[in-house]
Amino acid sequence: IGLSFVFLFSLERHMRRPAAALRKATEEELAAQSRRQREVALPRQTEPAAGTTIACPLYSGPGFGKAGAKYTELHAINLHSPYQGLPEPPTATLQQFSLRRLRLLAGSAQWASMQVNLNYLLSIDPDTLLWAWRRNAGEHPKGRPAGGWEAPHMELRGHFLGHYLSACAMTWASTNHSVLDGRMRYVVSAMAEVAARLGGGYLSAFPESLLDRFERIEPVWAPYYTLHKVLQ
Repeated sequence: IGLSFVFLFSLERHMRRPAAALRKATEEELAAQSRRQREVALPRQTEPAAGTTIACPLYSGPGFGKAGAKYTELHAINLHSPYQGLPEPPTATLQQFSLRRLRLLAGSAQWASMQVNLNYLLSIDPDTLLWAWRRNAGEHPKGRPAGGWEAPHMELRGHFLGHYLSACAMTWASTNHSVLDGRMRYVVSAMAEVAARLGGGYLSAFPESLLDRFERIEPVWAPYYTLHKVLQ
């Protein structure tokens, strides 16, 4: 699930004030750089060696197993790097800055896109995303469970909560929306309660048995990927 939060097509046009000092290249430097880029030709794809194929599984989702898997043979193609020599030196210097220092102008296309993201986040019930987490800790979940990959029977359950927290954090930084601030605090507090009930420092929407299956090289759907989405 992907969300686009802030589109920065033109910093000086859509920011109230520049967030970083930029040393602009001269028109002559930019023109010369453009000419050099046009002179770089992409290489032709070389023909694969005779008999060079790659076996790709037709399905690799839940329940995947090598023994019963079906594969398709694909030809391998060798590609050469289109770049030679050293890269061009930078023509400007950027400095990282906090999203809280940036505000999009009301009425701009970027601001309108951010409102779409904001309204979507506000439409999500945090208890729906926390349903599987609370059930995994033996609690009585509030509200109703989520569907799709977050459904109670799905082995990827819990990963979208990480995306949700990241989305809320970035949107709050760009808008200072108090409702998002309250929901983030609510979710983090609920996760702390789940961790306390599970004990041992473990925190997830699925049981540790999924990690055990992975370590035994048994079919399981990406438990470490799911934990990474939450930590990220």
